[in-house]
Amino acid sequence: MNNQRKSHVFLSIRDKLDIVKIVNKGETMTEVAKQYNISIATVSTLLKKKKQRLKNANTWNERVLNKKKVIKRVRNEELERAILIWFKEKREIGETITGPMLCEKALKFNQLLNGSEFFKASIGWLDSLKKRHGIQLTTVGEKKSNIEFAIEFCFQFQHLIVEDDYNLSLIFNADESGLFWNSLPGGMKLGSSDSETKDMVTTLFCSNADGSFTLPLLLIGDDLDYHSKNTELPVIYKNEPSAHMNTFIFLDWYINTFIPTVEKMQDRTKNYGKVLLLIDNAKCHPSKEILDSVNDNFKVEIIPSNITSLVQPMGQGVFEMTKAAYRKELLTSLLNADERNSVEEYIETYSFNDFCSKLSSAFKSIRQFDLQNVWSKLLGVSLLSPLNDEDICHDYESVENKYSYLLRKIEGFEKITSKDVKTWLNADQQYPGWRPFTDSEIITSVTNSEDIETMEMINHEMLINESEESNKNNGNELSKVSQLNTKIVDSEKPIKVYTKIFKKVDQIPSRQEAEEALRIFHNWCKQSKDYTKTDSLLFQKWKKLLEEQEDV
Repeated sequence: MNNQRKSHVFLSIRDKLDIVKIVNKGETMTEVAKQYNISIATVSTLLKKKKQRLKNANTWNERVLNKKKVIKRVRNEELERAILIWFKEKREIGETITGPMLCEKALKFNQLLNGSEFFKASIGWLDSLKKRHGIQLTTVGEKKSNIEFAIEFCFQFQHLIVEDDYNLSLIFNADESGLFWNSLPGGMKLGSSDSETKDMVTTLFCSNADGSFTLPLLLIGDDLDYHSKNTELPVIYKNEPSAHMNTFIFLDWYINTFIPTVEKMQDRTKNYGKVLLLIDNAKCHPSKEILDSVNDNFKVEIIPSNITSLVQPMGQGVFEMTKAAYRKELLTSLLNADERNSVEEYIETYSFNDFCSKLSSAFKSIRQFDLQNVWSKLLGVSLLSPLNDEDICHDYESVENKYSYLLRKIEGFEKITSKDVKTWLNADQQYPGWRPFTDSEIITSVTNSEDIETMEMINHEMLINESEESNKNNGNELSKVSQLNTKIVDSEKPIKVYTKIFKKVDQIPSRQEAEEALRIFHNWCKQSKDYTKTDSLLFQKWKKLLEEQEDV
């Protein structure tokens, strides 16, 4: 009999998170214990007692997750969670956060949480927060750390390509950017003054790594009737009240546009290898687990938020080149109209359809070489460096001067300055294409122990309780996502979110249908022992919104 004691294994926080995820997927505790060389009792304890605390670690970066082995309790967990959610979103947008900014926000959150009046957000508190979560706020140190992490990620990504034998033509990147479609320098706007369409739209760009193939642009606006009135569009149009990307629209695009379009390309080129889609971890994107479960031949990799601006291909010049080409074409059209003495008429009659056509043409005009080049930092580590103006494929200063010169030739734009043009060119750079959480939404999340991704899903997706008859009637439409329903929310949630995916998500149900769906779903949720007053208030809010809406 072997009485040798088993050596103690110290698991990192990353290991613990992975164990929870693996068990939730269906693997037995015995198999997981054997895989990690730990006891079944350790796995059981981890699942029962530490799962909730581990959820808070989702806001940490990978280095901290791999280094830390213990999550120490802090005096005010709700405040810390709120700060981390806010900080993570600001990083994803690309904003620089300083120590004073973070302390100021902590004081505000403390007030909203009715926290201690003695909390001062001191330098000592800030240092402890940074140490616990691996946050570096000094500009030089942060850039150096992110570059090192980016190089490491690039090596891992290149190894993945070689190991899994991916063809560059079947590796894609997709990312969103906001765009003011009807703006002109000096505050002028295109289109009829009676139009109620929002100035900003969100555009999803997607192309492959060898630059040989681009997908049609996905545009998200707030015009409910636009799609139905324009059946032959050079872009794909989706309606969303805030004109932002959300998880529902992205999942619909992935299932009904990305996969079928790439499969057609594969049929045409006879290249039937595995397909890889690279995206960032913005909150408007479904999880890797959900996307990977759609099609066995299509897989997804996620870029960490702190290095997105360094390596994400679409952000290395595709946005800028497309927008510059669009605006150049727009100015050319204005010059041509000026020659016909019809500038005012052109501006007044400029439509959203004109914008879609010009933007699509602008994206298609990007050379294959330039589409290849935006992958150079990701595929060639030696080229990796911080994103500077010099890295972009055009010189903003020369563009400003050139556009200013052209505009002054057009009637009504004689007094436009280079500063006006610069403001015009840069106006939408800080719009990521998705809606950040408000302070009140963050506070609601942390005080009700809600998972922030679940709250986003609830806010933006159609929630219904599918009946067996409905599943039969819509079998063809639901077949591709039948296994996604229970994966939308972490299995530890007492209430699962079921999402019905239609081929045409723009088809809006009547108010009566929506009210009935809400009533059924609410009654089903109330059966849970974890149903709370907050849940009831949320349903009451939806009910009130429905009552205020006219039927469509």
